[in-house]
Amino acid sequence: MKIENVKLVRGESHADYLARPGLSFSALKTFIDCPEVYEAMHITGEMQRRETEAMSLGTALHALVLLGPQAYAQEIVVTPEFGDLRRKANREKKEAFMEKVKSGACVISQDHDMLVRKMAKAVVDCGECLRAINFLDVETTVTWTRDGISCKGRPDSFFPGTIVDLKTTNSNSADAFLTEIARRGYARQMAWYCEPLAQIEQSKGRWCANIISVPKVIPCVPRVFHLSCGLLEEARRENEIAVQQYRKCLQSGIWISENRFIQVG
Repeated sequence: MKIENVKLVRGESHADYLARPGLSFSALKTFIDCPEVYEAMHITGEMQRRETEAMSLGTALHALVLLGPQAYAQEIVVTPEFGDLRRKANREKKEAFMEKVKSGACVISQDHDMLVRKMAKAVVDCGECLRAINFLDVETTVTWTRDGISCKGRPDSFFPGTIVDLKTTNSNSADAFLTEIARRGYARQMAWYCEPLAQIEQSKGRWCANIISVPKVIPCVPRVFHLSCGLLEEARRENEIAVQQYRKCLQSGIWISENRFIQVG
């Protein structure tokens, strides 16, 4: 495994990052879960990525916590009350809103706007959370090549030796989020970010990761989960195996799950 050409791209919008070519961890995880789905989404285009309410809420929380109120106001569109559409001013208001929707802006409801603000306040009021985040380097795009494959990532925050990521969750239970870390492959995602960043001269060495969980339900109790260097090393090895399998499919043009018969019990 050879990682080269690591570059940091600061100031790139979320939309521009999504449009940027390269293998992201999200795409790799889709491949890991089901190569056929990866092919339909990223090769043939038969399946389209659709922004869900949960994804929009997460994008809004990241903007408010990491980039601040001004960026939140610019990047997040809250669905307004249009009032009586027989009035010209209200029709124009709706037309302006629909133009923003068509442009691909992140749209959330007024209820979600209120929830995001409560979640953000919970993070800001949590000393452990604030100590975990490096606000000098947030939402920075990282690009690199891995054995000739163009790759990309966008960690929420990082500083030498540590990755920080903000995650929303459906429960205030710490045990429930521990299950999510395993189920959603969060350690592998953090390892995906750590490898290229470790190639930067001032950041060489072993990396760890902190994941800040923020529940989407009141009282929105945030927690910092520390992922050890050992766990990330294990996740790195798992990613390496997945990338090797990905390369084989890429070279052959055949995207088929290896396990079609699964014994249960």
